[in-house]
Amino acid sequence: MDMLFRASARELNIPVGITLPSMGGEDFSYYLQLVPGAIAQIGIRTGKNYPPLHNSRFDADDRILSLGTALLAKCALSALKIL
Repeated sequence: MDMLFRASARELNIPVGITLPSMGGEDFSYYLQLVPGAIAQIGIRTGKNYPPLHNSRFDADDRILSLGTALLAKCALSALKIL
């Protein structure tokens, strides 16, 4: 699945990077015990000076939503061998 995600991002010219380890909680691994899959964090910050999550001044960059949507749709269509 990781290869499918990276290939889809490459075809759409969306950069893929490595995120630093985080103490954030996520139960997604339980799904992966049942079916193949992958998880991705889609960046929503722009610039170098931005407040952290859960801060009253945090403002997500909405422009990323269309990229994230296109990437997930491409992954789904590629997995189904439609595109």
